[in-house]
Parts: sequence; C-alpha cells; structure tokens
Amino acid sequence: MEATWIKSDDHAWNLVDDRGSVLATLDRMRPDGTLARCETGGRTWTFKRVGFARPRVSIRAEGAEDDFAVLHPGSAGAGTVSFTGGQVSGWISKPSIGEWTWTRTGGDRVLTIRPHLVADRGLVSFDASRAVPEQLRLAALGWYLILMGAHDGVATMSAAISAATNLTV
Repeated sequence: MEATWIKSDDHAWNLVDDRGSVLATLDRMRPDGTLARCETGGRTWTFKRVGFARPRVSIRAEGAEDDFAVLHPGSAGAGTVSFTGGQVSGWISKPSIGEWTWTRTGGDRVLTIRPHLVADRGLVSFDASRAVPEQLRLAALGWYLILMGAHDGVATMSAAISAATNLTV
C-alpha cells in the first residue's frame, strides 16, 4: 500500500491514500517549534523533541504526562524508538538516495518514506506483509523527523550565511 503526505497549510500535513482518504494528520503547532500533533485511527498523539546534550523525541497520547514511546537518535540521522510495551523500531536515514525507513527488531522493513519537500509531499510505502499496529504513527513520526531535519538544515545554513556575511575584515 502507498500513501502520500500532502501539505494542507503552512505547517500541517495529511497522509492520503490512493482513494483520497486521510489516514493521518500532522500539525506542527508552531512553524519554528518542535511540538507537533498527530491524529491516526481516531487517536491523537504529540511529538516533541526535547533535550540538548542527549536529544530525544517523546511520543505521548495527547494530554498524557507519560511517554508512550521515545525515539533515541543515533548517528547519521538514524535512531531507535522504544515503546512502553517493549516493542522497538529502527529509523534508518539514507538521504543520499532520498529514503527513510522504519524497521522492526531484526531489520524487517515496516515502511519507507521518500520525501519531495520542494513539491511539499512525500510518498510512504507500507510493507503489508509486515504490518504493525503502529504503522500510521510511525509514518507520522518519520514525516515529523524529516520535517525537523529540513528545518534544522535551513536554520544551520541561515546561521552560517549570516555569520559569513557579518565578518569584519
């Protein structure tokens, strides 16, 4: 099965299947912030990047005080999300080929996201033979991570350009 993330306004996205049904929504609460709200399967979740020296992303049911899951970033954009029930999924980043993948323990692919940020969309390919209950939530979390990475890259580039243009000789 395939679906597409489509930008619906300045900082909101819909994951739409080939019949036009909305499977999930993702709304960055502020364009420059790290808090996002996700709706999948009638449930609402929040994603928030927290921490500086040891950053992570907390995943909570909206309004909950405790994390449902936590993403711990690894090297080169990869990471691992650990759910409270003990399940673990891996996040594999391959920006050189334009592909980000969620895997289950053991490396089986759950879904792959291929973003086209210039076109404000991203293709999600689900592996139906390895379906997990969290697939739509993982698709939303993956899209959040891609958007945050793009935002961070623009911010880093802007800071570098600003620093370079403000040098005094």
